[in-house]
Amino acid sequence: GTVRVSLVPADDAPRPPVGVLGTAHVRAGKSRQAPTVPRAALRGSGGETDVILCGADGVAHVKPVRRGADAGDRVEATGLTAGDRVVVEPILGVADGEHIEVEK
Repeated sequence: GTVRVSLVPADDAPRPPVGVLGTAHVRAGKSRQAPTVPRAALRGSGGETDVILCGADGVAHVKPVRRGADAGDRVEATGLTAGDRVVVEPILGVADGEHIEVEK
């Protein structure tokens, strides 16, 4: 991807002329350690994203999540706890509180 950066020179440093090219070395941050889910488990787009959790009680629970970084066929989903079980298929038409059957 593309990242826009602004360089602010120190007060006493001369400003480089417009159009001068340079090289930057960027150190990427560490992972936020957010759980990841299969991309197919996400419902919605933009700011309105959720997943369906498989409750131990055999009931579907809709859980809002914040979509994070893509990692291949998986996506970070902030708002989940490691070990949460998510529905992958079908995700459309499943309502919160609906009884579901988990295939193993």
